[in-house]
Amino acid sequence: MRVGIVGAGQMGSWFARLFSGTGDEVLVNDIDRSRMRKISEELGVKACGLEDLAKESDLVIVATPIAETPAVVSSVAGMMRKGSILTDICSVKEKVVSAMKGAKTEAELVSIHPLFGPGASDLRGKDVIVIPVRVRSAYRSLKKRLIEMGARITEMGAEEHDKLMAVVQCLPHLTVMSFLFTLGSMREFLTEDVRTPMFEHLLLAGKALLARDPDLYGEIQVHNKYASIVRERMLEVCRSMDVALSAGDAKIVEKKFSEVENLFSKSERERAYMLLYRLFEGEDRK
Repeated sequence: MRVGIVGAGQMGSWFARLFSGTGDEVLVNDIDRSRMRKISEELGVKACGLEDLAKESDLVIVATPIAETPAVVSSVAGMMRKGSILTDICSVKEKVVSAMKGAKTEAELVSIHPLFGPGASDLRGKDVIVIPVRVRSAYRSLKKRLIEMGARITEMGAEEHDKLMAVVQCLPHLTVMSFLFTLGSMREFLTEDVRTPMFEHLLLAGKALLARDPDLYGEIQVHNKYASIVRERMLEVCRSMDVALSAGDAKIVEKKFSEVENLFSKSERERAYMLLYRLFEGEDRK
């Protein structure tokens, strides 16, 4: 299979590496020519003009920033041939899928979201959400290929995807960013390298967040229209907790615990607690 990658950033490069490593011919294009040449040389893949890539590829993966993806998808779709398939790996789907539905092309169209970052070694055990738009045999072949590579495929609609990602993506990002930014404003309180297990693992999440592109986290919050609902709910919780605790109502925590503990079984909660300590005691804390 000939695979075209549009966008040679971190995830575009990851997919270029994935497919070139399985023997596929990979073509790569990026608006940043120096970055495109660098990835081409590092991975031994072919740097290619956008139109040639679109016409020659059996599979095209658009891996551009969220704000740019709908326009790139619309442009590339019109260049592709019958029997090929166009996809994207954007974290927000409603506008991308709308662009696909309006595209004039004979290519098949499917929007995918790999629920992991470039730190992953491969697709084994990874969740990939798939939004079929116009699909036939090429999509069936791609889906089978991804499953054979170890991916767990879940099909859904664009609106359902964005609502789900508001909770499983936007909320965790917001939580860790809030922890980090608060921590940054209270450095005078941290006089020693002293850790609790909970603090240690929030800190680990914060460090991991800082290792990636901050633009992506901002774009996900801005372009997922359901993220604002998550942020407001989180602020409501924080405000209500602050009012109660400031008034000396320590029982508010017990009350809130009772409202959410049925999200998980007792055994799940106990396993999580023990895992937290195993990780904490097994880590190199230097």
